[in-house]
Amino acid sequence: MAGPSILDQRQPRITPEQQKKIDLRRDRELSDLRTIMGTAEGRRILWRVLGECHMFDETFTGNSMDTFRAGRRSVGLKFFKDAHRASHELFRTMEDEAANEEQSNKKGV
Repeated sequence: MAGPSILDQRQPRITPEQQKKIDLRRDRELSDLRTIMGTAEGRRILWRVLGECHMFDETFTGNSMDTFRAGRRSVGLKFFKDAHRASHELFRTMEDEAANEEQSNKKGV
């Protein structure tokens, strides 16, 4: 009789109680993000973080900064995805506000 496969041995066993804790923690993270995105100030900060993470830029520069920028972008992608999961509506509001702010800055206002 063969034992468990190698793949089974690599995956840690998660009990239902552990999974419940993981799910509750995840729900709280998304709730926290919704709270942050629920204010104009929070949306501006999150948009700035996404920008600093090069979410809206190419990460390829052709030099040693490529890996650094790719790492930052990886963090930004996590926030980007989480923000969408937390609230599509608030994410859209954040995008609209950022676009309006960019237009105002171009006009010199």
